Amino acid sequence: MRRITGLIELLAALAVAAAACCLGAEPQVCPVGGPCPPVVKQSLTPTPAKKSLAELGAAVDAAQVALDAAIAAVNASKTVLTRAMDDAAKSQTALDAAKKALLDALNVVPPVPPEPPKPEPAPPGPLFGIVIEESSQRTPCQATVMAAPAVRALFTGGLRIVDKDAPAGLDKWVQASAGQLLPVLFLTDKKGTVFYKGALPATVPAFEKLVAEKRGGK
Repeated sequence: MRRITGLIELLAALAVAAAACCLGAEPQVCPVGGPCPPVVKQSLTPTPAKKSLAELGAAVDAAQVALDAAIAAVNASKTVLTRAMDDAAKSQTALDAAKKALLDALNVVPPVPPEPPKPEPAPPGPLFGIVIEESSQRTPCQATVMAAPAVRALFTGGLRIVDKDAPAGLDKWVQASAGQLLPVLFLTDKKGTVFYKGALPATVPAFEKLVAEKRGGK
């Protein structure tokens, strides 16, 4: 009976020692049949190993935050770069359009100016002058010009002055002057070719210049 009781006490002591070991205390072995010393419980203060793990976890978290920030910065830079590339592409397009417009402007073929009117042929023979007038409306200046010897000398074939209402055989010239302000001067040759049809020159020098031009002079 005593042997059984001692075995039970030994088992109890071992159980207490095992519990103490789990709490971090040195295992206490109770002498068989004697009182078991009190169990010293381990303090809950973190050990150096546990502190290292906590610091490592905090460092990992901080690194993750820094990595996320770096990724965000890269994405922002990519956005800015993409916009800059788009702006550059637009600028290049505008530059190409400007270059094309400049080249088109430089390659424009200037319009060909119209050919100047060919001068009327000069009368080859005697020059005739015909004046169709309204005699009642003749001015003193016109009368002086038509009667000037220098003007009369210009017409080797003669200068004839007729009233539109008394054509004196010059009906076709009166008809040719219809609708124009009188007096009207015709310069013609003996074949009736007209070299000038228009207003009567107002002065003797103007008359001389007109006849010289029609005869090919300057």
